[in-house]
Amino acid sequence: MLVGYSVKLLMVVILYVYMYTENKRRDRAAAAAGTQTDEEERAAIEQGMHDATELDNKGFRYVL
Repeated sequence: MLVGYSVKLLMVVILYVYMYTENKRRDRAAAAAGTQTDEEERAAIEQGMHDATELDNKGFRYVL
């Protein structure tokens, strides 16, 4: 049981690190392309409402 909780905790930490680094990578890519306008932000939200995955929606950011 202790091993199971330890593995679960490790997986949560790994997932957090992955989401954090992915957000930073997307922020750097957006900054290199220029600042995100309000229209691009609205388009990203609209794509999210239409069930676009995070791979298809370049404006997606993980909520930490």
